[in-house]
Amino acid sequence: MIEFFYNISFANPEFFILLVLFPIIWVLFKDGLDNPNLKKFPAIVLIAKKKSSDISPNKSNYFSIFLKLLLFFLLVILLANPKQKDNEFNESIIILDNSWYSGTTWKSMIETVNLLIDSKKENEFTVFTTVSKDNNKLNYLYKKKGFETKEFLKDIKPQAFKPEYRSLSKEILNFVQDDKMIFWFTNHYMDDEKSEFYNLIKKKNIKVFNSKKYDFPQILTLLKQIDNNYRFSIFNPLKNETRFYIDCYDERQRLIIRKEIINKEIDYNNDNLGNFSIELPKEINNLISYFKINNTMSASGVAIKSNNVKKKDVGLIQTNYQKNENEYYRANFFIRKAIESKYKVNSLPIEQLLLENKSLIISDDFDTTFFSSQEKILQWVAEGGTFLKFAGNKFMKHASDKNLDSFLGIIPITKEVISMDGELSFEKNLSINQIYHESPFKGLKIPEKVKIRKYIGIPKLLENDINFWITLENGASIVTHNAYKKGNIIFVHLPANNEWSNISLSIFFSDLLYKIIEMSRGTDTKRVDQVFKPFKILDGYGKFIEANIDTLNLEQNSLQKIQLNYKTPAGIYKNDFGYHGLNISNFLKTQYEYSKLPKEIILNNFDKSAGLNLLKIIIILCIVTFIFETLYNFIKRSFLKFRFLNINIVLILIFFIYSPYSVFSDEKINYVEKTKIGYLETKIKEVDKISYNGLTQISKYISSKTSAVLGNPIKIDLELNEVDYFPLIYVPLIKTDRSPSFKAIKKLQNFINSGGILFFDCKATYGSLFVEDCLINFNQKFKELDISTFRKLTLENTLSKSFYLLDNYPGRKNEMVYIAFNNQINNDKVLSVIIGNNDWTGAWAKDKKNEYSLPLFSNDKEQRILSKRFGTNIVLYSLTGSYKSDQVHIPEILKRMKN
Repeated sequence: MIEFFYNISFANPEFFILLVLFPIIWVLFKDGLDNPNLKKFPAIVLIAKKKSSDISPNKSNYFSIFLKLLLFFLLVILLANPKQKDNEFNESIIILDNSWYSGTTWKSMIETVNLLIDSKKENEFTVFTTVSKDNNKLNYLYKKKGFETKEFLKDIKPQAFKPEYRSLSKEILNFVQDDKMIFWFTNHYMDDEKSEFYNLIKKKNIKVFNSKKYDFPQILTLLKQIDNNYRFSIFNPLKNETRFYIDCYDERQRLIIRKEIINKEIDYNNDNLGNFSIELPKEINNLISYFKINNTMSASGVAIKSNNVKKKDVGLIQTNYQKNENEYYRANFFIRKAIESKYKVNSLPIEQLLLENKSLIISDDFDTTFFSSQEKILQWVAEGGTFLKFAGNKFMKHASDKNLDSFLGIIPITKEVISMDGELSFEKNLSINQIYHESPFKGLKIPEKVKIRKYIGIPKLLENDINFWITLENGASIVTHNAYKKGNIIFVHLPANNEWSNISLSIFFSDLLYKIIEMSRGTDTKRVDQVFKPFKILDGYGKFIEANIDTLNLEQNSLQKIQLNYKTPAGIYKNDFGYHGLNISNFLKTQYEYSKLPKEIILNNFDKSAGLNLLKIIIILCIVTFIFETLYNFIKRSFLKFRFLNINIVLILIFFIYSPYSVFSDEKINYVEKTKIGYLETKIKEVDKISYNGLTQISKYISSKTSAVLGNPIKIDLELNEVDYFPLIYVPLIKTDRSPSFKAIKKLQNFINSGGILFFDCKATYGSLFVEDCLINFNQKFKELDISTFRKLTLENTLSKSFYLLDNYPGRKNEMVYIAFNNQINNDKVLSVIIGNNDWTGAWAKDKKNEYSLPLFSNDKEQRILSKRFGTNIVLYSLTGSYKSDQVHIPEILKRMKN
């Protein structure tokens, strides 16, 4: 405060002479110059000229005198025109570090720079950045006024590049002089290059932005990938944190899964560097494009996987056919059309395909050349190849002629073609009944319209290493697999044309081939000359943005020589075969020390009042003093009388308006004005956001499809809020150390005993990938709930038909759903708890562009529709109970089931 007054100067100090003259003027005007004269008059004249008390000044009113003197004093100061002293430096140099580690402190740094500029309005500023825009010359602004400097700063952003302090050292030598003040905005972590720069300027007039240890970002490096296992190193100066999270995203920047990392389990060395591993579920491994430390604000916290991209080469055995033969009859035609939009297909003789070592070789029914190349095929498969065979009439004819009872001697077959036309059955077609979870086709929806008329049989007694991947209604396999050494042999019991089935005319056929191609080995792209085009690049906050026109392509042969700069920034680079991740962490050192700088150079607690306009403040004080003094005198002279104002009445009104009762009344009105879904707050921002967003979307969907009108969902804290106003409470179940209190459990128990429904949704991104994990988590946290044993939700339950007729209940995933009842004697057979790990709100949530926020775990486009229908059933069931179980509804339900 003393320093503040010390820095004030006055443009017109001559006006302070008024303060000296004021006592003299006061005495002269107060006592007057005339002597009193004696005058006689009658008493009646005295009464007539007597003034009333309301206009008689109170000569002993010292407070009023004080206000008048204060107003006079403020007016004198205003005339003297006060302003802050300009310090001895008329020009300031600002060094703004906008490199990869600046994102964590960027907002506070820019705010401080603006305060600095406001406090030195008469100064000129020269600004340097530590990262250049074109990597040829550093950005700088030379000797500009404050408003111009602010405009320049608006275009400066953190960049995902290393700081160029050596280049800055050369540039700044021409500007640093003793009559200039240097303000350096950076964090206090130093490496060799930065230390050299500090030693160069520390003897000058310098101030450094005050940063803390936690301002420095973590550095995440992807060391190795083996299938779905990933090994990372992390530079982590904040080892005192209990845990942190690794978020796994797809290339569209959608969060797929989150993995928790316990800091104590990481063996850090003296340089704060440690290693850890994570394992991803195989079914989502191919979806993941990059990893990111949760809540990081730097590109160093992002690790893009993996630099070893695999190219899928598909070989299709070329068959001999007559040119006048119908093209649509050949199986190769359907295979090519199914996959050529996504993969390059080479149609060559079997010998050439084996020589080129393709990822996958496909043989259709027309191909008989493989019979003469069986040994070569088995040798190729043993080294990791995948051989896919479609079999039909031509295959069976050659197998019968050669008296074969197996395919390649690996997969046994019968010499019989099973035809439904010859079966003693009214059904002339069979449908697909099951897709096995162990197969690569897990997650594909069973096609209802695919019908099988014929297929090649297989013996019933098989060895353990023979796998049925897809079976029919009668249990017969139509896709059989055997893992042969390092490779795979897959036998499809029908041809790829439409001679025996209509499978080749369905989308399911393409999906089936895609899955087989994905599971096949890839050709190492290091053997192939490739060019990767920029897809997304990283900014200084660790976010992906569109690549600019100056970004160059990456060539496979020169990846080891790439330098991180403006032309080749960190990011994702793609081509037709895959992508290459250019990570900034591979170019960074992992040895940084927090430097304790001298206190006298630290720009600490920058005085915000320095930028205040003193004239405006004094004018405001003058006006306020004048108004207050006037009101005070009016009240003292009874010019203002508040006859009807009673302070007690005012206090009572204030109490009723702002009382807790009225606040809770507003809350209750909010609960009951519309039917609303409640959801429990987890205190995790991302989870609560998805919960609210997803429930909002399903509420709108239900309002548009049914007569029910739902409002926006309401967040619930079980320790504070009532729950009896909701028919349904959504509980996002995640793995945390916190468990609900006894009070919360009792509140939930009363809720379900009164007819409410608890909807537990295990979030797939928080570790509950399987429904068993979900049930274990529930039993750990909510075991005190008095409910029945869980059982699977089936079509017989009223929930499956409360509005839509449903036989599965998907969200982002499509797994089993379990239900339970409260243990009251009279529960009207209405369920009380629904639980699953399908992540329903994640399937419903949309972003600002009205696009779905999170991807599904399958390629089934109808899954979201079914997910919304299940959400509709849950809400309507919570409103109506088991009324659909009444016998009166059975005829209509049966009619709809037939349709």
